[in-house]
Amino acid sequence: MVAGVGLLTGMDFPASHAVGEGKPDRAYRTFVQALYLPLGIGIPFAILIWLLSKYLHVFGFNPEVIPYGQQYLAITSSSILFIFGFNTCRSYLQAQGIAAPMLWILIIGNILNLLLNIVLVFGKWGIPAMGFTGSAYATLIGRIFTFVAAFGSVIYFDRKNGQFLKTLG
Repeated sequence: MVAGVGLLTGMDFPASHAVGEGKPDRAYRTFVQALYLPLGIGIPFAILIWLLSKYLHVFGFNPEVIPYGQQYLAITSSSILFIFGFNTCRSYLQAQGIAAPMLWILIIGNILNLLLNIVLVFGKWGIPAMGFTGSAYATLIGRIFTFVAAFGSVIYFDRKNGQFLKTLG
């Protein structure tokens, strides 16, 4: 995951320079092209995480926790796409000097994750307790929320600036 986020951070330089040069169209094209990276690197990473989850015993994990780890990783492995997508949106908005929405999205996303953990792990408000599996679903939902909210922020700010859907790269 760190390698993927590091690759996506490479978008910061060209996007911020395009904004600084007064070329928002180029910054937008950089963003659109960078949206392909989460798919290109996210899908292989998700598959790798899922495959490695089947071999936790090789890494010396306690045999009692291996089934829980396998289940958790099987559910959350696809969420890496949303982490990468969020970081792409964050880089693009940050290049424009728009950082506050991303901060709030992360805060709200973590609060959502906490609340969903309480509800799904322990079973509240009529929802049955799911235990460890509930924690994995809470994480997945929280990560989906952060990406959707970040992409929504991109749409909002780009519509204000007349950039959204001008080009697909």
